[in-house]
Amino acid sequence: MPRTARTHSNASVLFVTQSSLLPMFEDNDDRDHFLALLNVAKKKFKFEIFAYCLLSDTSFELLVRTPHMNISKIMSSLLITYTSYKKPQGKLFSQRFKSKPIHSLDQLQSVLNSVNKPAQSPYNSYCVYHQLMSSPLNLLTYFDEDCFECDVKDVNEQLQDFLKDHECSFDDVLNNKSLRDQCVLNLYQTTLCSLKEIGELFLGLDQSTISKIIKKSLQET
Repeated sequence: MPRTARTHSNASVLFVTQSSLLPMFEDNDDRDHFLALLNVAKKKFKFEIFAYCLLSDTSFELLVRTPHMNISKIMSSLLITYTSYKKPQGKLFSQRFKSKPIHSLDQLQSVLNSVNKPAQSPYNSYCVYHQLMSSPLNLLTYFDEDCFECDVKDVNEQLQDFLKDHECSFDDVLNNKSLRDQCVLNLYQTTLCSLKEIGELFLGLDQSTISKIIKKSLQET
């Protein structure tokens, strides 16, 4: 029977767990390498991290914010890269990762407390929140209800980054269908904007058009 697709609607905050039957972290060098790869994935896929726990030898926990981005794509990239580093004798990740959507600030705080174990270790985000030591990850340690809503400032920052990366103006984007579609997808994946809100930014494109652009762009990536 084919696997049922994940349905998180517009949930952007997720509690992600991954376990293994084999030793995932045999020493702290492994943990350091995993954190380095996590940092690379964070920059590549533009998601944020609230908390992490790498204290177990056979599992890890992540609390992340990844607006509209397919978490499967992020985890696939991370786990494949880490497996290549480990070169295990057997399948390191025989079980699929699990992800639980977080829909409220209370839920977020509860999961954060469960992930943060009282340990003075760089391999648990407790050390960052209590300023016991630093971490290679730039964690999102301040949060409020805006974590679940579209932030105009965030949209403007993402749009300016896109224009800078493509060395163009917003008028260029509006007049170039290919650029426009790339920009629409970028905003969908990196902000909490609804299809309607994105459409309004692009001079009133309707939700159906935005949906088709996103679907087509995802198929091409």
